[in-house]
Amino acid sequence: MFLLILTVLVSADDDQARISLAAKLEAAADAQQVERLLNAPDDVPLLREYIRNVTQELRLLEFDDPVRAETQLTALERVLNRLMPGSADAQQLIGRAKETNLRSSRERFAIAKTSYTELEAKLLAAPVDYALFQKWTTKLSSEGIALAFTRPDEAQKTLTRALAFAKRLDKLTHHEQVKLVIAAASEEYTSPFSMTQKLIDDNQKLSAMVGKDADPLDVTGWAVGPATTLAELRGKVVLISFMSPIAPSRLTLPHLKAWEATHAGSGLRIVGVMSTEQTGSTFATQHELKFPIAVRKRQPAEYFGLADKDGLVVIDQGGKIRLVRASPYLRRNLEDTDKLLSELMRE
Repeated sequence: MFLLILTVLVSADDDQARISLAAKLEAAADAQQVERLLNAPDDVPLLREYIRNVTQELRLLEFDDPVRAETQLTALERVLNRLMPGSADAQQLIGRAKETNLRSSRERFAIAKTSYTELEAKLLAAPVDYALFQKWTTKLSSEGIALAFTRPDEAQKTLTRALAFAKRLDKLTHHEQVKLVIAAASEEYTSPFSMTQKLIDDNQKLSAMVGKDADPLDVTGWAVGPATTLAELRGKVVLISFMSPIAPSRLTLPHLKAWEATHAGSGLRIVGVMSTEQTGSTFATQHELKFPIAVRKRQPAEYFGLADKDGLVVIDQGGKIRLVRASPYLRRNLEDTDKLLSELMRE
């Protein structure tokens, strides 16, 4: 079996070393999964899980961190090309992934690389081109959602500008479907405009929590010990990571490990939170997590206002909330967390 041992000494002030450590840990986890596949190419459940996880991660990253997403897409393609299964089921699964998953991702990458200015200029020249309009709405929803989770105020400006353009386009087009999408802009959950607005509102509420006292962490028990409370951790910097056993959480894990390796000696304490004791215990074992994991008593939305199953909260030495982010795996959220932890370690 594949075995990779990493021994890395990093300084709390060395941002590049910290980023490098996270990248190495992520590469190690990816390599282990790929090694399992190469050793068992006919394991259809394992193959399906790998393709599903990487595809989900690509969809999350393609408009947030295109460079990282393209690297993962290239890696997926290489792995699929290396696999030589004997079973028809595995061969069909690989064939579908190449035909559908890879093609779809490349199409979305092309949209991500195209600016709003370019797309809108083309739409004004061809206001009845529905395929082009779909590319514009895809960029608006995907890029807007990523921005809503990381920079909600900036996302609001982008959405306001997009709505103004949509009204302008509505006067020029006679395409029925284009007009229907624009008309639905104010209807909740029925258009890229309204869905993005809902996420902006939710994440602005999270930003408003910064500076407030952190409530006690209400849990039913501990999947991984030692048990602790926020009161016991007063005087330490506490990072609470709300996790779930699906693809997005995997993107955050290398960074959690890197922050723990870098800052634990300076007073950082990481606490995971998951849905059940069994889920937390299995997840910790599978990913070799060393920090304690609590079992939540309530739904994620009742903790710090997090509506997403994946969330991250940083609490300073005085018990004040300094950062609350849903979708912590997004590039800007990781960068913001990394910067804040470095600052708090120096206080």
